[in-house]
Amino acid sequence: MKLALRLTDQDWRVHEAKLDIEAPSKAWEIAFDDFYQARLYSRYFSPIAAIASSHDKLGEGFSIVAILMTLVEFLETTYTGQNFNPNRKKATPYEYGLGQSTRIFVSFFLNRAPFSGSITEASAAEIYSSVRCGLLHEARTCGGWRIGVAKSEGCCPLRAIDPVGKIIFRDKFLEEMEAAVVALRTAMLAPDQAGKELRAAFVRKMDGICQP
Repeated sequence: MKLALRLTDQDWRVHEAKLDIEAPSKAWEIAFDDFYQARLYSRYFSPIAAIASSHDKLGEGFSIVAILMTLVEFLETTYTGQNFNPNRKKATPYEYGLGQSTRIFVSFFLNRAPFSGSITEASAAEIYSSVRCGLLHEARTCGGWRIGVAKSEGCCPLRAIDPVGKIIFRDKFLEEMEAAVVALRTAMLAPDQAGKELRAAFVRKMDGICQP
């Protein structure tokens, strides 16, 4: 199974044996950069850049935000080391099933940099239902939410999401989601108890990705 670029699940198994949960190391940097981050960029962030490069402004923001919304749940469950199991009856403590995405989605915006502190629980839940679910199920935003392109509107928003105006600035949202990946890396490499727990969660997540 190809994980990132030329790396496979077998490459991960070999590298995993070099990882010590107790302490960060160069091996952990490689695990994150070459296996995890490279996977995100080759499969998500680079295609988004290709979409944005057209500069047509004919609705590309819907595709860009839809793609980014699928990463919210993935990043949050990397923090917790959970993997999706559609059969909830057999779910273990490190698995989650259908109907649990709202809680995971909201947790990301409440607890993870750079979004924590700027979005309320109610707003995060509304973004889930009106933007995430609206785009994925109806190919549109709902509840009055809009997607904007900051530069075309002559402004440079301080944050990607404006809960009051109900608008998501696609370019700023991309920037902040990339920053969220960097924040995850920093947290995982921290030499404290939280970093240790996140390293263990990271291994569970990667092992889950490697399952057929």
